[in-house]
Amino acid sequence: MRRSAALAGRALAVTVLLVMSACGGGGKEDDPVVLEPNQEEGLRLTLSHTEPLRTGAPVTWTLGVRNAGNEPVTLTFSSGQRGDVVLTQGSAERYRWSKGRAFTQVFGEMSIAPGQAESFELKDDTLDVEPGQYELVASLKSQPSPTEVRQTVTVVG
Repeated sequence: MRRSAALAGRALAVTVLLVMSACGGGGKEDDPVVLEPNQEEGLRLTLSHTEPLRTGAPVTWTLGVRNAGNEPVTLTFSSGQRGDVVLTQGSAERYRWSKGRAFTQVFGEMSIAPGQAESFELKDDTLDVEPGQYELVASLKSQPSPTEVRQTVTVVG
């Protein structure tokens, strides 16, 4: 039994070496493996909104993105949409800022220097949901994209 496990281990090691050499991983043996930092880790998303959130009233959602990293980050947008806000109750979606909106189909880019912040306003004439508690999810529609904001909010009548 030990012998078959040892043979399986050797076979796996040989397979890994063959795959690495076939994929162009054939640098010098002493070369260190360098992993590029993930730029997304330097981006921080925040959300502020009209207070109080009121049924039937106008609302402005303000998405803020800050580059907390040490390198500039270029955000790429695949359309004119810069962000979105969704309100759900349980598994049911009750509100989506982007629903029914048309966006230009033009790519856009924005560079954010280390320590710099940018903001985007998403305005809606009417918050069309019933009063109650909702799970809010706000996201930036860019690549790279920071982690979405999640919070519980209350909408009053």
